[in-house]
Amino acid sequence: MDPVKGINQVAQILRQKLSERSPEISKDLSAASSSMHTSGSAAKAEPEKIKRKIGDRIKALSVEDRCGPKAAQIFVEVVMTWEFGENLLHDPAFTELSRDVVKSMTDNPKIWSKLKMLLAELGGD
Repeated sequence: MDPVKGINQVAQILRQKLSERSPEISKDLSAASSSMHTSGSAAKAEPEKIKRKIGDRIKALSVEDRCGPKAAQIFVEVVMTWEFGENLLHDPAFTELSRDVVKSMTDNPKIWSKLKMLLAELGGD
């Protein structure tokens, strides 16, 4: 799985999860996301930067945790803040929401299998 394509797929899952929880918040975040993304070479460089950031954080985990829920939590948090902005980190519900997203992903065998492959690629395993 291409890590950048995987990040985009997870971002879509995150948007879906947000819309299920709160349509109003989802609308606001989608608008913010659209205005934040740039065009041209800057837009192409951004996913590579995110990929490196996720990889660096995953590599800091123990070998056992690099393809598990802890790595998935890192992945989801980084993608959510990239997709919806750093202000999301200050929202008291952010941690609970990101845990819910990870749980939804790990509970679905097909998604979890693909995510573990992506985490292994990003973590350099």
